[in-house]
Amino acid sequence: INPREAQLMDCGAQIRVRFRLGGHLFPPTIYYKVFLNGPVTDVGAFAPRDYTDHFQLPPIKLHNHAKPEATIRATAHTGWYKRVENNGWRPVAGNFMQDLDNNSITAARPVQWHHSKVVRRQVRAFNANQWHHSKVV
Repeated sequence: INPREAQLMDCGAQIRVRFRLGGHLFPPTIYYKVFLNGPVTDVGAFAPRDYTDHFQLPPIKLHNHAKPEATIRATAHTGWYKRVENNGWRPVAGNFMQDLDNNSITAARPVQWHHSKVVRRQVRAFNANQWHHSKVV
């Protein structure tokens, strides 16, 4: 496979490699993808906001609790953590050093990731419901 990735693999990492055939030419290209069976912690998902942004409410808004709807403004989510999956399908053959930008199969797709577990469950349930309705029609 990739010699640089092979150095990272050991028994303690609980790594699983899956293979598949693909490509639009014959003979097909063999692709592989690396998965981890062990626990992985995405630290950015626990604390998604940008802590380098120095913002403090003015004292009148910080200490005045007479009107709760006026005290806290909506926070913008710019600069917050965005999850990116870089685990695309990569070719096994000797041509793995070629430019893979033109191959949309191996490209990593952006993942919609919300820091709230409740929202993630709602999105997953909504997607499952949409999938079931598409199968009925």
